[in-house]
Amino acid sequence: MVRPEGPPSSRVLRSRLLPWLVLMGGLAIALAGWQLVRMEIGRQNLARFERLQERVRETIQARFQLTDQALFSGREWVRTQGAVSHGQWAAYVDAGARFYDRGVVGLGIVQRVERAGLEALEAQVRADGLPDFKAERRGNNPFLYIVTHIEPRERNAGALGLDVGSGNTRRTAAEDAMRRGEPVVTRRIRLVEGEREAVGCLLFLPLYADAATPPDVDARTKALRVGFMPHFALI
Repeated sequence: MVRPEGPPSSRVLRSRLLPWLVLMGGLAIALAGWQLVRMEIGRQNLARFERLQERVRETIQARFQLTDQALFSGREWVRTQGAVSHGQWAAYVDAGARFYDRGVVGLGIVQRVERAGLEALEAQVRADGLPDFKAERRGNNPFLYIVTHIEPRERNAGALGLDVGSGNTRRTAAEDAMRRGEPVVTRRIRLVEGEREAVGCLLFLPLYADAATPPDVDARTKALRVGFMPHFALI
């Protein structure tokens, strides 16, 4: 005896569900494939980014290397000279200018001075041939970081007398260099180059009263004599 098939309503229901089940299965397979493709693209992009990052790091290190060497040489020269006149600093920077990276806009000396000592500093700089020198006095910080020397002068005249500690980014870098006893570079900032503004950064290297870098932070803070500041236009 032949068994009767299910009710017509069941057969109709199965026939209607089957295309949807096939569609859902296809969508699931497509979604899984898309996820695999996305993961592979992400992996390739990450690998390309890491290679690019390494090339950028190597390029930046190469650009800073010669200037870094010039800073250390300048620090030793100033240490042996004692007080450095503006004429001496101009001659020193000019002698090494051909070795600097093309992005170096200037090489300067920053003096850390108490606010009460600004007038004495101004008198000292004016007596050295800069009668119009005036130190910036903005803010209420007890110590200021005044640019007393900068060469080449024609490209950087606007930097003379500036307090590089008046801005948080520059002050943080200068004080980090002072405390750590090593070069520290700022984040990207706006710089004045001649009569225009440029995107760039500052690099600070401290010089202490004694020949050797003091062993701890407090001693380094007390012994800071001057700081060196090449500033770079990132071009």
